[in-house]
Order: sequence, then C-alpha cells, then structure tokens
Amino acid sequence: MRAAIIGVALLCTASSTAMGTAAAAEQMSYRVVPKPPGWECGGFGCRAEDGPGAARVVHWFKGAGFGGSLLREGSSKFGYKHIAKGGSTNNKMNHPVDAAAVRLWDKALNNLSKGSKSFPYRGGSVSTYKYTSGGKKRTMCVVDDANDFVYGGKNYGMKGIITAYWVSGHVGPAGCAKD
Repeated sequence: MRAAIIGVALLCTASSTAMGTAAAAEQMSYRVVPKPPGWECGGFGCRAEDGPGAARVVHWFKGAGFGGSLLREGSSKFGYKHIAKGGSTNNKMNHPVDAAAVRLWDKALNNLSKGSKSFPYRGGSVSTYKYTSGGKKRTMCVVDDANDFVYGGKNYGMKGIITAYWVSGHVGPAGCAKD
C-alpha cells in the first residue's frame, strides 16, 4: 500500500537520462510541486514550510497512512542539489534525479515491509526499495531527516530527504552505507 506520486517534480531539460545515470546538475531542471491537500509529516509537533533558496520545497511525498516527507532544493550537503551532484562521493551514476528515480524514492519512503526502515540517529531514517534494472538487482536508499531545518535564521520545519541513491544487490537499510 503506497501513496501515489504527487506529481513529477524533476524534469530533464537536456539529454534524457536513463535509470542509473544522471545529467549534470546544471542540465537538470525542476518545477515546484504544490503541497497536496491532507499532506502531513507524522504529527507530534512535526511541521514543514516552503521557503526561499535551500529551504524551497520542490516535491512533497505523501505518506502511506502516517507521515510524509519532502525534497528541498538544498545545497551541496543535502536535498536536490546534493543528489544531483552525485552525493558526497560525487557518483552521479547511482544518484539519478529523473522521474523514474523520484518514483523509486516514493516507493522507498512508503515501503512498510519488515526491515525497510532503520533509524540511524534521532529524527533520521533510511528507507529502501528493492527493484531490478537491466536484469541486475538494485536497492534504492533514501535518507530522510525529520529534524528542523533553519535557513536564514528562520525555522522551516522538517529538513526532508538528505540523499537518495541506489546500491547493487537487494539489501536492507544497513546495506545503504555511505552515499
């Protein structure tokens, strides 16, 4: 039982990218998807607001029953810009940002299977989704942070997706080591 994608947030403006590859960040473009009705991030004082610059929310992920997440524009350290540059390892090959990747992020965030989520730090989680691409087993890993994000002295609520990438093989959250 997974929530449907709210809309395609990331659009390729240059050459189309195949699953498993990503165009350079300057070749990518996105459109901001408005907050869907009924979106919530899990209650218990959790909140999220759109903002300028790194705080801009480019995609809202509606949760399957309890809680949702979001993708902020971010910086080289988190969010869309971090993923588009290839994460902390600068490996653009396994950090796709196309529409197919966004659908896999949604599946990972809403994967309620046993062992699909772990909580490596307070407020943070790693979600996984196992799939096959080109006959090869892969796992999409999505690292999410529900802690508050302060930008320009203002608290915009939950930080959202830190990074998203695939690893070879079908693994659980522990198999999603460093991105």
